[in-house]
Amino acid sequence: MNPEVDKLLEAAQIETDPARRYEFYKRFQQIVQTDLPLIPLVNADPGLLRNRRLIDYSIGGDGTSENFASAQLLPE
Repeated sequence: MNPEVDKLLEAAQIETDPARRYEFYKRFQQIVQTDLPLIPLVNADPGLLRNRRLIDYSIGGDGTSENFASAQLLPE
């Protein structure tokens, strides 16, 4: 999808000088690394469950539980 990448690969395939071929592949890798889409591998959005009996806990700004050291679960 990138004409410059295509030209670099074609040039590297026919280049006989190893140093020049290295530079073609090096530039190719630089372009491809910046053009790659970001693919999230993990869903970092934690679910938040709440129980009215759970008291004295803190939730961080990002929605994650920060501290359960002083949390208490009240009797039913």
